[in-house]
Amino acid sequence: MGKNWYQIDRRNGDGTLASYEMIQAQSLDDALRKELGTDYADYTISRRRINGNIAAKAECPAETASYIEVYRVIQQ
Repeated sequence: MGKNWYQIDRRNGDGTLASYEMIQAQSLDDALRKELGTDYADYTISRRRINGNIAAKAECPAETASYIEVYRVIQQ
């Protein structure tokens, strides 16, 4: 199976976009694991739909209010 493009959004606690990057990965979980590395287990992962597409949200440990959102980029 080929890799897909995923956008990683780093957001401030109020939801505003702090930064983003594009990475290639097999799945949402793979993209999160690549981004978070060994800290993956410290994050709370949830899923929801944005414009009909599944997105993953990784909430940071309690010491920070920021969070990461990951979603697959649909290429046409």
